[in-house]
Order: sequence, then structure tokens, then C-alpha cells
Amino acid sequence: MRVGFVSADFGIHPIGYFLVRVLENLDRGQVETTCYSNRGAPDDRTDRLRAAAAHWRHVSSLSHEQLAAQIRDDQIDILFDLSGHTGGHRLLTFARKPAPLAITWAGYVGTTGLAALDYLLADRYEVPVSAEPLYRERILRMPDGYVCYDPPHDAPPVSPLPALAQGHVTFGSFNNVGKITPDVVALWAKVLKRVSGSRLLLKSLGMNDSSVVGRLTAKFAEHGVAPSSLEFQGSSEHRELLAEYGRVDIGLDPFPYGGGLTTCESLWMGVPVITCPGETFASRHSFSHLSNVGLTETIAGDLETYVELAAA
Repeated sequence: MRVGFVSADFGIHPIGYFLVRVLENLDRGQVETTCYSNRGAPDDRTDRLRAAAAHWRHVSSLSHEQLAAQIRDDQIDILFDLSGHTGGHRLLTFARKPAPLAITWAGYVGTTGLAALDYLLADRYEVPVSAEPLYRERILRMPDGYVCYDPPHDAPPVSPLPALAQGHVTFGSFNNVGKITPDVVALWAKVLKRVSGSRLLLKSLGMNDSSVVGRLTAKFAEHGVAPSSLEFQGSSEHRELLAEYGRVDIGLDPFPYGGGLTTCESLWMGVPVITCPGETFASRHSFSHLSNVGLTETIAGDLETYVELAAA
């Protein structure tokens, strides 16, 4: 069986961490894989993905028609879209139906809305049966998690509980700053005020921007949280980012767009994550990951319970 994967994110990206073990563990005697890379500069993870695939094609210079023709020439049986509507996607290639079956997976947070995509690969946590009418695609469900996380080989060891040394509880979120909406700030402020002396560590690329830090500081102040209770960190090397989890006691998941890879990294570094799944695919990533590792006591049914769980 010939299986193709189309993405602009074959590298250090959630797709790179979720796909590599799949490629490395497929039985090459039964499955022949081809990766169609729409990515620019490669990195170390690109090299590992390329080594795991039977065939690797750089396709960024190809038109949608040319790429569709290449896929047909390769006689791909099942073609995976790993981008959805994110940057560098090739949905117009999929619209030309270059393979008998097309599946969207891992790179997007919901339905593509495209009739040419036959299936969406999920799990019972990401897409419950009741939500199926919200998807243009038919839903395929993995028996457990819908993605397979590949832990970084150079991750530092899990630290002892930080609060024991610091004398206070530190909440944290290393999610993209775009997920930290005014509603998220309001809820996290409630958590901080419920837990005396607690602090919140926020780390992401967006925190390199002083105007972003100023805006968030002001938003928290509107809810009675002093700047001294907040710490902002910008981007860093990946191993250093993982090491910073050694200062966090409890992770706080944003909503309605929760953490995906971020939650996996938090759990790998020994930090539980409080989440409140909603109705959308984007809101249920952490719900899936936590359920699959058995950490269901940190899953809240509503936002009031979210605060109570964090405080408890």
C-alpha cells in the first residue's frame, strides 16, 4: 500500500513530533511511504523524517496541478493532509483528488470543509459521536490518542516539585500568546487570587515583544493581579524551554484553543495541566492527552471547576 503525506511542516513543529514515530514504525514490507514536503529550510527533525520515509519529494516549486500529477504518477493509495488551512497548505491539490482516499490529520483543528477530503483522523476524545455533524469529513478514530508524541532525546530530567524549594505555587503556560484571550486572563486571575502567594509564569515567542507583555500585565491588573505575581519569558532553545518546566508546579491550559504539543511537553516534564474541554476540536487537545495518560483528575467540566481544581 502506498501512503503519502503532504505538509509544509516536516521539521521542528508539532507535525514533526507527531509524525516521526509513525514513519519509523510502519512495516516497510506492507506500507510504502512518500513525503511531499512544501517546507523551506530543513532542520535536524527534517533529516530524521526524511530518513524514515521511503521516498521524499520537495514540492514547494510545484503548482497544485503539477503536484497532483506527481501524486498520481506515484500511484498513492491514501494521501494524508497534515496542514488543513494553516500556512503552506496544499488543499487545492487535494481538491483535484490525486489519490483514491484522502485523510486530514494532526495539522489542523477541525474540519477542512473540503468535499475532496474523505476522512478526518481523530479519537473519541477529540471528536465524540455527537459532534460528527460538525465535520464535512467522515470521522476515523484511533483506539487511544489521535497522535503519537515523540519525546525529545535531550530533555532534562524531571525536577522535584518546585513549590517545595520556592515556598509558593507557580502556575504556568508555555502556549502561544494568541491563545491568551481576555477571558483566559480573567480566569487565570481568579486562580491566582484563590491561591495565596502564587505566581504565573508565561513563556512563548510572543513574550519577546514588550508591548505584548505590557498589554497582558495591564489585563491582569484589571482583575486585581499585581505585576509581581507575573513572570514573562520569551523564546529560547528547546532544551532550555523544557528545563523551565522545572519551575512550574501546575500548567494552565488556555481556552477555547488548548495546548497540543505544549501539553505533551508539559506532561513529559512532570507538570500536570488543568484543562476545560469545549465543543471544538481545538479545545479538546489536552482532554485527549490527559485522558490517554490517565490524568483525568485535572480535567474540568466547566470553568468554575477549572478554578477549583487549580486551587485544590
